[in-house]
Amino acid sequence: MQDLIESLEETRVLVSVSGLIILLLVESFHPYFDFFKGSIKKRGLHFFSNITLGAVNAIMNAVLFVGLWFWASTFAVNSGFGLLNWLALIIPGIPLWIVTLLAIFLFDFFMYVWHRINHSIPFLWRFHRVHHSDSKMDMSTATRFHTGEILFSSLLRIPIIMLFGFQIWQIFIYELIAFVVIQFHHAYIGLPEKLDKVLRLFIVTPHMHKVHHS
Repeated sequence: MQDLIESLEETRVLVSVSGLIILLLVESFHPYFDFFKGSIKKRGLHFFSNITLGAVNAIMNAVLFVGLWFWASTFAVNSGFGLLNWLALIIPGIPLWIVTLLAIFLFDFFMYVWHRINHSIPFLWRFHRVHHSDSKMDMSTATRFHTGEILFSSLLRIPIIMLFGFQIWQIFIYELIAFVVIQFHHAYIGLPEKLDKVLRLFIVTPHMHKVHHS
């Protein structure tokens, strides 16, 4: 299990950095909005400030919460607690890939509800608006979140993990997929209209997300 977690974490870092570099290059050579025309310095400062905030939040999670998530997951699995573990009892022999897809869907639904709550409750919006206050949204905006918002989200994950019976590697797989999508839809790139319409049936696209941030 530990080897699997370490492998997933290494893969997540590799994919995230690769996505960052690719989107940064696309933004540089074919920007949707030319926010930083003629000013590499301004773009560099904007990029550095957002990425630095994201790094601080990532370190906080690694130090304070990954161990707690692992404990919550282990408790749920060992005790047979949580929706997915109950499902395995109701439907013996259910394939692991189906359970994993369901876990990804459920965790994504939780993140969707959490996002809606951050927009609806004034206290939480005070934190979330740090993300929306970026007037020059690009792929680095995907890491621009108030540390308080990440703190609340990370704490809330503990009971959610137990309630649904998530295994820690399922959460890592979700985050691997989600972070790539989040980087993509924050990037200031344009897609052909037909392609955008097809993609938005499955994921949030850059054009769709620009409306959200407007």
